[in-house]
Amino acid sequence: MKTSILISFLWLSVINIYAKDVTLKGRVIDINNNGIGGATIQCFHHDSIFISGSVSNNDGGFNIKVQENKNYMLAVTCIGYKENIAYLKHVGSDTKIENIVLEETSVKLDDVTVTAQQVVHTPDKLIIYPTKKQLQHSMGGYEVLYNLLLPQLDVDPFNKKVTTRNREVTLCINGRKVNESEVQNLNPDDILRINFYDIGTPAYPDADAVIDYILVQHEKGGSVTLNSEQHLNRATGDYNSTGQFFKKKSEFSYSISSLFDHQELNPGSNELIQFIYPDKTLTRKTTSLSTGKHNYAYKSYINYTYRGDKTLFYTSLRYNQSKAKTDNYQYQQYEDENSENIFRDYTITSNLNPAIELFYDRKLNHKQSLMFSLLSSYNHNEYSYQYSETYPHPEEKDDIESMTKEKYFLMKAQMTYVKAFNNKGTLSAMLEYEQNNTYKKQYSDKATTNKDYLLYSQFPLNVVYQQKTKNISLMLKWGSRYNIRKNKNEATIRNFSFHPDLTLNYQINDNQNIYLFGTYSETPQQITWLTKTEQEIDYLQVRRGNPHLKNIKYMEFALAYAFNWKWLTVRPYISHSLLYDALYETVFRENEVFVHSYYTGGTERNFIPILGLRFKLIPQILTMKMDISYAKRWFTTWQKVSLTTWEMSNIGLVFMYKDFMATANVQAPRKNWGLGDLTKVPWTYRFNVGYNYHNLHLQIGSQNPFSRLKMNRVFDTPEYRSESNIYIPKLEDHVFYLKASYRFNFGKQHEFFNVPAGNTNKSAILKAH
Repeated sequence: MKTSILISFLWLSVINIYAKDVTLKGRVIDINNNGIGGATIQCFHHDSIFISGSVSNNDGGFNIKVQENKNYMLAVTCIGYKENIAYLKHVGSDTKIENIVLEETSVKLDDVTVTAQQVVHTPDKLIIYPTKKQLQHSMGGYEVLYNLLLPQLDVDPFNKKVTTRNREVTLCINGRKVNESEVQNLNPDDILRINFYDIGTPAYPDADAVIDYILVQHEKGGSVTLNSEQHLNRATGDYNSTGQFFKKKSEFSYSISSLFDHQELNPGSNELIQFIYPDKTLTRKTTSLSTGKHNYAYKSYINYTYRGDKTLFYTSLRYNQSKAKTDNYQYQQYEDENSENIFRDYTITSNLNPAIELFYDRKLNHKQSLMFSLLSSYNHNEYSYQYSETYPHPEEKDDIESMTKEKYFLMKAQMTYVKAFNNKGTLSAMLEYEQNNTYKKQYSDKATTNKDYLLYSQFPLNVVYQQKTKNISLMLKWGSRYNIRKNKNEATIRNFSFHPDLTLNYQINDNQNIYLFGTYSETPQQITWLTKTEQEIDYLQVRRGNPHLKNIKYMEFALAYAFNWKWLTVRPYISHSLLYDALYETVFRENEVFVHSYYTGGTERNFIPILGLRFKLIPQILTMKMDISYAKRWFTTWQKVSLTTWEMSNIGLVFMYKDFMATANVQAPRKNWGLGDLTKVPWTYRFNVGYNYHNLHLQIGSQNPFSRLKMNRVFDTPEYRSESNIYIPKLEDHVFYLKASYRFNFGKQHEFFNVPAGNTNKSAILKAH
């Protein structure tokens, strides 16, 4: 018996030695025929004996070596997708397997911690799988993005701002555009993965880049969230409550938010102005005195959402209200006249804003989809301005008082069509119509009542075609805009603008890619700058719009390269941009009054290379991001100005250990060119420490605790010169805050579709200051 067993074993060994290896080739795709990179392929014999394994490349392709003439089972898995099992019988030669399709899943593994291939690079996007710690130590969607410390992404969770290549990033949840409130209130535990379309996506033809949070689904139940942020050194806070409730295919959600800011500010600025006349120069020095500030805002919305197999419908009702009062006392001294006075700049701004939004999304046959949205809002704005001077002699007192009342109607309709082709190409088109009707009435004790009607309409059209291959994504964009503007006192103005883009992303391998970008755009001016409405600043100065402003013309070329190791990411980036008919502000003398107004015709040129670095100093515990930049800028308006900066512009640190976390961010000094003025900003800092226990998150932080923020601004024209040093008051600059968040979830799992309660507050008032 032993001899027979030994002979059989030797015979099988000989057969295995001379058995021929064959190759199994296949591709893992999603339901839209897009390759899925980073999928795990495991090959089994008799459903239990593991033979070999592989990981799909950027295009979803894979190769596995097996022995011929045997039966095999392939198990294909990927985080965020359902597992797919394929059975192969009597594999006798190299075999090309049909596409293996993975469907998105609603299952999230609570105990899974992603330690390898956290960021999967594909030609058209980055697929990011946040680790369990990164989600655990985040209070909302912005914190999740910041904790990732992606080199090409600039995230400011304090100001709720996300940019890439100095461009705004469109934020989505499960493919639907959302606003900052939804992102901030996002439950990090629901995030399966994050798709980052750094070159844009056909689903949103008007977006330069898109972040899409892919969330876990919930069958039924709901969630209630309480958030609070309170500044410890001043009476400033933000408190809100949101709730979501689901039953079958319907969802109801609400949000109530209250923001307030009440404080007395310390002296914070001094300004030196020279009014230049033909025969003399009048010099005025102004120093700020104690200032009172009282702001309050209330925001709310209630939404209903219905989702069918191929349709999505939601409606949102919103109501926002705000009121702000600023009482500013300043001390003025006229050097040439040897006189002194104290003046009061008292400003009241109030806003009332109800709005409604409808959205419909329909999936059609043959890989097509159609989206339609409608937004309508009404704004009632009031702007009250009081300026008074008290001279040493009361009979010389000079006062200015004005009020502007505005009714602002907005209607915006948008339709988007998307078609995917079998050759991996996608065509999309977005057509919009937006109309603004503004009725303004200005009262002044120094002039007659001024009534005006302003109609502003625009017709944007954006078309995108994207072609993907195994390693390349080429995207062509065309955007155009037709504008009509007319009011009571001026002729109708029509203009046309366009902006074509060309983007190429070449994926060299799993760790390297090259990015090329070129764009040209024409941008019309803001509505508030296009009218001749005049606002008095003081008895020597007024502010006035200009209806003859041209479109801003912009051209940019950029090149980027990225190399990724397990512990280090290196991303050099270089761009060169030209801007024509740039907008700038100037001041000229009209009789005895100095008029502040806007003009176009300036030029701007920028040359900016940036080196982005990301270090995993201690994997899963300590990560550092650093941007080193050199910038050369040239500006030409009524004068020529050049700026050169060489700086380590930004350093960010994220520390996570068990239930504790800490972040730090340091921003180097910088120079900013504004509407004809130059502003210098010194070092700025942000620090925070957090602790989480189940659904309770606590965070305490500070901004600029070591220095007083001082901004220097210089504005110089042939007839007017101003230089100011703005010392941001410690109550404004030295921020110490405490944040708390508690979430209560109930019911089974279902995917939540929050309706974007965007900021619909609009105004065309040209304010005096």
